[in-house]
Amino acid sequence: MVRSPTRTLARERLRVIAVIALAFLPLVLIETAIIGQQAQAGRESIEAGRLALVRSAAGAADGFVTGNIATLHALTQTRSIRGADVATVNAILRPIIQNDPNWLTIGLSTADGWNLSSLTTAAHSVNIADRDYFQAAIAGKDGVGSVLATRGSLRAKTIVLAVPVVFDDGTRGVLSGGLSLANIEKQLNDVVPGTAIDLRVIDRLGHQFIGPGSDADTLPDQNALPEVKQGLAGLSSAILSNDAAGGENLIAFAPATQAGWVVVLSEPTSSAGCSSVRSFASRSSVPRSSRRWDSRKSRSSVVRTARSTPTPVIAQSSNTCIGPASRASLGNR
Repeated sequence: MVRSPTRTLARERLRVIAVIALAFLPLVLIETAIIGQQAQAGRESIEAGRLALVRSAAGAADGFVTGNIATLHALTQTRSIRGADVATVNAILRPIIQNDPNWLTIGLSTADGWNLSSLTTAAHSVNIADRDYFQAAIAGKDGVGSVLATRGSLRAKTIVLAVPVVFDDGTRGVLSGGLSLANIEKQLNDVVPGTAIDLRVIDRLGHQFIGPGSDADTLPDQNALPEVKQGLAGLSSAILSNDAAGGENLIAFAPATQAGWVVVLSEPTSSAGCSSVRSFASRSSVPRSSRRWDSRKSRSSVVRTARSTPTPVIAQSSNTCIGPASRASLGNR
């Protein structure tokens, strides 16, 4: 039987196409692997940049608190305070309040909590024995209070710092001071460029005192948020979280251990793919669900959760921009 030339030609064409496809298959597989590696590297680069920035911010917050605690410790070595000399203590403390805008007031208390000296109230008129910062200081430790929203003429967000004092007669006391948070709030906010990035700071009670929704009178309770829970437990990480509107956000967080705070940086994942990162990271409203940002198909996980080791200087990083394939991969669950 004679074969049809047309059928023979069709078979030859199919054979050639099959040979060509087999020849290009390794190239396709290699290209796919390269794209996957680039996407993984892009995600890791973004995560590393965000974590470095948020840890630096946490370090700056700790530096603010520890620097002012050092001021109190230096004052405890003066003759007037060690001698509990009420007549001259205020003369030493008043110039500090007048020249340092961070301090609102400083007072000296005895071991039973009664004030020996204060710039705003008479001696033995205020007792702070039930305050946690006083109890820490009288036990020989540095005390850092939770954030307070003061009303009236001050109308400011403050914390109280306290340090132990050993008087010349061997008895113990506490030197404490109210510290305004206006300067540290400005310092941290100044390094966040643009409107696509939010900075939030939460105190050890889970109350947000810096960031959207918090003002001089309002300290929103954020204890239910996963980044707050983990941050207060001493962890730093990057997670994905959905806000109330269903938008997906990349959230990086780190603890400021000396202050007892958690610093959170958030932005939409849609803008995290290509951005100028002189920033912190990440915009978020009220996340309702979260997950670790990882790549289960890769040996190198994007998520690294570790104890924070913040540095005292806010870092800046270069521009980070990844291609469409990498940007799309940010949303992979």
